[in-house]
Amino acid sequence: MLKQHIKVTAIGSGNVAWHLTEALKNIGCKIYQVYSRNKDNAQRLALHLDCDSTHYIEEIKMDSDLYLIMVSDDAIAGLVSELPQFTGSQILAHTSGSVPSTILSKKSMHYGSFYPLQTFIRSQKVDISEVPFLVYGSTPSSLRFLRMTANKLSQNVKEINDVERLQYHLSAVFVNNFINHIACISDQYLSNQNLDPKVLEPLMKTTFDKILKGNTCENQTGPAKRDDKKLMQKHTGLLNSNPNWKSIYESISESIKEQYESNQ
Repeated sequence: MLKQHIKVTAIGSGNVAWHLTEALKNIGCKIYQVYSRNKDNAQRLALHLDCDSTHYIEEIKMDSDLYLIMVSDDAIAGLVSELPQFTGSQILAHTSGSVPSTILSKKSMHYGSFYPLQTFIRSQKVDISEVPFLVYGSTPSSLRFLRMTANKLSQNVKEINDVERLQYHLSAVFVNNFINHIACISDQYLSNQNLDPKVLEPLMKTTFDKILKGNTCENQTGPAKRDDKKLMQKHTGLLNSNPNWKSIYESISESIKEQYESNQ
């Protein structure tokens, strides 16, 4: 079993850090320190967790069991270069979906990834027990530690390598970021026409229910699958004033058409 009162140093104070540190605290971990370049953000999260904070990287204490990097992907390399060298058994891990865990090898022998495959917004509650955790450890002991920690948090834990994690991340961008953007376009389009976007809510609920319960490829309907050129021309004509939206419509329609042509 995971030992009680594991010390965790949180490196970062954004959305992921707020959710994960609270979840770790709830399973018995001791959040020992919060580091963030932004002093106010570090202090705010530390106050919430009742722990120490710092905005000076040289003041990070070196006696935690787990150092969890929870910053934007672009910031990880620069941050790692400034970290002190880890000489003991402490584990250095990040929560990124796309950055190779090997970037951490410059500072520690015991490193890994601890990726929660979910989108986090600080003000929105997330049931951590349902979030898939994709973990990797550079050594048997670090992998065992990260896997056992994740198992305390979630019912869905997978051991994967860096390439597999990036592939999951790509798929998540399709199903989360892209779908949300398309829903945003739909809302904006109807609002621009002084029409009510809420009329589509039952359709949206049905669509996502079918996605979760059935075969997504078999669920496909619409003019692109039927290759209904006349209807698609009507639609694109309505989008002439917004070339970007028109391009998205045409690109996705062509992708749908090609997929189902090849399956016939």
